[in-house]
Amino acid sequence: MPLRADRPRGRSFCSLNPIATPLGRRVLSRKWPPALDRSKEKKSVMEEPTPADPINSMGSRSWLPPGPLPSADQIVRLLWRFSLLGGALYLVLPSTIEGPARVVIKGLGVGLLAALAFRVIRHLSRPVDGWILAVALSFSCLGDLFLAMRGTFLLGLSSFLITHLLYLTLFVRSWRRPLRPSRTRLAVSILVLLFSLFYSQWLAPTLGSLALPVALYVCAITLMVVAGLWSSFSPSWVWVGAVLFLVSDAILAADRFHGQVPFAGFLIWATYYLGQYGIVLGVLHARWEKEIS
Repeated sequence: MPLRADRPRGRSFCSLNPIATPLGRRVLSRKWPPALDRSKEKKSVMEEPTPADPINSMGSRSWLPPGPLPSADQIVRLLWRFSLLGGALYLVLPSTIEGPARVVIKGLGVGLLAALAFRVIRHLSRPVDGWILAVALSFSCLGDLFLAMRGTFLLGLSSFLITHLLYLTLFVRSWRRPLRPSRTRLAVSILVLLFSLFYSQWLAPTLGSLALPVALYVCAITLMVVAGLWSSFSPSWVWVGAVLFLVSDAILAADRFHGQVPFAGFLIWATYYLGQYGIVLGVLHARWEKEIS
């Protein structure tokens, strides 16, 4: 038999291999555009600098809570830190230090918070809340100075009365319309009202000629705390700060009119300063978030 008969029938190798065909050779010989190099594009995107965070978060590892201000403003950072330092310094200040030095150190804590609030005003397009907060803190600082001096209790009480009225205005301005507080806020508000009512009755027999000024003051601080509970600012900071302010004044009144309270100086200042700090932090954080939103 011829050798041709031994070969398997079917297509040739050239017909099975597309590269070996004339069409395949033409495709290979054609000049195609170079493939796009995506690696450089990805690298350039990754190397683009991210925009600076407008919120002065100061990092989760920092001993400061998240702040509300532009991180580029170094003065704001310094005011936050020195205010905390001043508050802590007065807290551990020995009672043997009297006179002007004690008065100045006491005024540093809240006085620097007031300076911080005035500094923030320049960053806000609608600075009304900033002005109210700054003026309220200024009167608080005056109240601290008056209470640190002898014979000026009424001046200190008047200064803090103005502070509470300003805080009341600030919180009411932030209420959502229509006003629909949650059950939790209503319950806490009722507790605050009942506490102020029974505390005033317990305190009244020892007030003497100060009964009317103290009664007006109690009404003002109670309304301020309730307004803070219903405000739309950062609730976890503002209403806790307002309640701490109330606790501080309650301890101060008990120590002044009902005999000495153990560790009164420490408790009064710690709750007072933390209350002021919480209010400032909550209000400014909410205002700045609204500013950049």
